[in-house]
Amino acid sequence: MNENKLKKDYQNINKNIIDKIAHIIKDGDITDEKNKDIIKEYLSTSDYNYCSCIGEYIASLFGVDKCDILSKDKSINLVHARSLWFNAMRFMLRKSYREIAVLISLEDVSWSEATIADAVRRIEDELKNNIDLQAKWDIIKKMIYIG
Repeated sequence: MNENKLKKDYQNINKNIIDKIAHIIKDGDITDEKNKDIIKEYLSTSDYNYCSCIGEYIASLFGVDKCDILSKDKSINLVHARSLWFNAMRFMLRKSYREIAVLISLEDVSWSEATIADAVRRIEDELKNNIDLQAKWDIIKKMIYIG
């Protein structure tokens, strides 16, 4: 079989699932029993547990709770932890902004792709000048590569 065709088919299946989950989140039907199977399927194919564990690790690195990272709180420590988590999922786990928004929205507050993209852009700019943040980012990268 053609490897490119298989890859494209897989990407289309994943996109369809993401579209369905995004629609469920938008409509606020995430706890509805009829959506249980599609959400379960998405969680099993999206490395949800691994992404969540990385979020827990980053929260502990910053001395905050993961539930606080998921909030829209703008305190600098939470913003840095949240943004580095998004950055790790984007560049190290190869998640799209949409996938990140859906994964995060499954846990708490609804997040948009634009918000995720803006957070990633801002943290990349800040990483250029903030030595302490760079050190934490290096620790996160090493943990992901080793793990």
